[in-house]
Amino acid sequence: MLKKLKFRLKIPYHLIFYKTYCKFQALYVAYKGSSFDKQLLAEFMHGLAAQLGAWEKFESEEAGVITYFHLAFYRLFVESGMKEDLIDLAAKYPTYRIWTIGHSLGGSLASMTALYLVKTGSFDASKIRLVTWGEPRTGNVAFAKEIEQLIQFRYRVVKKNDAITNLPASLDPNTPLLTASMYERQPLFYRYLVHYDNNMKRGDPFKVYSLPSKQYLWHV
Repeated sequence: MLKKLKFRLKIPYHLIFYKTYCKFQALYVAYKGSSFDKQLLAEFMHGLAAQLGAWEKFESEEAGVITYFHLAFYRLFVESGMKEDLIDLAAKYPTYRIWTIGHSLGGSLASMTALYLVKTGSFDASKIRLVTWGEPRTGNVAFAKEIEQLIQFRYRVVKKNDAITNLPASLDPNTPLLTASMYERQPLFYRYLVHYDNNMKRGDPFKVYSLPSKQYLWHV
């Protein structure tokens, strides 16, 4: 029998769940996506600032994330006591893996959560699983590299014509006169990409991309 424990934290614009699935030995931290016009506008404005190199440092001197995402993450996960609750819950289920998942802005929060849990030593990297749907470009090049280095199990799921996944806009790494300094300030993705060239209905085909060069951080 599948046993499920669920903890709910109500915060404006978001509903965040802790779910414990005993059968699968997994703890889930799940974030909803953007749901209000004001929130989408705020994401857009902060995304424009990020294109100009205005990043908030995220657990290192080099890695940076969009200011709006940075504020949301620390309020929702760190300052609310959510992190401590997760650690306490994990202590009760020490063999369980930690899944951080989310949609749209929630995908950005999920990727930040996964990286934060590893970089702060809260959990061993081998226990963390990261899956997002429709995640925008959350951070700069250094952030994407740290995700790749520290989070081994990670997938960004993107469906056809999802405009949010291309925000904030990023320059093609092959752009003439793009300097190394300019490149490092670009909002870019991490691998791996699960791409649905369709409406992502049950049973629809998809492809998994792992591009070997700078382009994997920019593509889709």
